[in-house]
Amino acid sequence: MVVRIVLVFGLLGCGRLGFDGSSASSGDGSARMIDAVANDSYSTAVLADEPIAYWRFDEASGTIAHDEVGGHDGTYTGGCTLGVPGALTSPDTAFELDGSTCYVEVGDQLSLGGASAFTIELWANAVTIDGSVRWMLNFDLGSTDNTGYTFAIHKVTMGLMFEEDDAGTASVYVSATTPSASAFHHLAVTATSSRQRIYVDGSLAAEVMQPGTPPVTAGTLVFGHIAKYLDAGTNFFHGVMDELAYYDTELTAAQISAHYAAR
Repeated sequence: MVVRIVLVFGLLGCGRLGFDGSSASSGDGSARMIDAVANDSYSTAVLADEPIAYWRFDEASGTIAHDEVGGHDGTYTGGCTLGVPGALTSPDTAFELDGSTCYVEVGDQLSLGGASAFTIELWANAVTIDGSVRWMLNFDLGSTDNTGYTFAIHKVTMGLMFEEDDAGTASVYVSATTPSASAFHHLAVTATSSRQRIYVDGSLAAEVMQPGTPPVTAGTLVFGHIAKYLDAGTNFFHGVMDELAYYDTELTAAQISAHYAAR
């Protein structure tokens, strides 16, 4: 079976996209230093490339999904199971989304507006791949228009797709064969003003040479669902997510391959 993974994005943001090198609230009232400390080969590789946000999803309890470097903490909502086995070979945990109620809401952060380049990477194990849109991450206005960016498992026969959309008026996408279900895969998307790329398990899967169209500069960032449908009981991602990072640069093929190998 082939599915479609969609990344609808807008280059919306600013300089270091919120990074200021100071401390940030953890969401539970306490202060937390933004500078993370690597404790395994994978986080060493990620932090060496200076992410602007990095969620390890290694919390054992609580409701806060901590951003280890940028202070963009999220809130676990619904039927999320913490502390499940993660993608890495080192001792690692992740969180499981039940496919019907679980998501992480980060809020109006990391719109990416104005960015000349960016990269988003994560490890994902999709348990359910079907005809429903299963959103892994989404930044959206929360309106009826698809304006923002999205990474999602999207319908059968559509392949693995990276798409850029501005309320349906402009679209850039590239498609490739989707990775298999019920197994962890390293997924990465990169974008500049002239090209978009998708990588699967450390290798370039597809590329399109087209300019992007920045849509919005405000909205809601959500992992596991889509911002405009948070009240709906469908379209939730079903599976495990781990090690999600944002960069305000286009990582090279060598860097992405090194991240995958550091697992």
